[in-house]
Amino acid sequence: MSTDIICGEVAAKLFCKNTKSNLNCPRKIKKDLILRIESSVYDYIDGNPDASYDDIEAQFGSPRELADSYISSLDSEEIGKAIKKAKTIKTAVIVTCIIALIALFATFAKMISDNSDSQYKYYEETISVGETIIIE
Repeated sequence: MSTDIICGEVAAKLFCKNTKSNLNCPRKIKKDLILRIESSVYDYIDGNPDASYDDIEAQFGSPRELADSYISSLDSEEIGKAIKKAKTIKTAVIVTCIIALIALFATFAKMISDNSDSQYKYYEETISVGETIIIE
């Protein structure tokens, strides 16, 4: 599809979507950047309602260039904290899954062990009938 025939808000929406797909950063930061980018692009569209996708790209650069410029403008400490938090959460989820799997396998092993122990046991019951003595 040719981008020069797409105009106005449709072009802005497509440009923002393409820029969003080029943002490689933690979700919280990405959300803030997307809001800033959308605000800038839609402000441009408000002033130029007939602007095509190519016009938007001429104003802001390609979606990749725009994403890179916004990411490079971020504070490296902020990015570091977000990445560290994401890694901590990811590690916690992985450890929790491993513990759950170990518990699951231990439970199945116990069930199999209990089942195999009782499968071949026989019980013998003896019923004896004794004499009844009546005393008068």
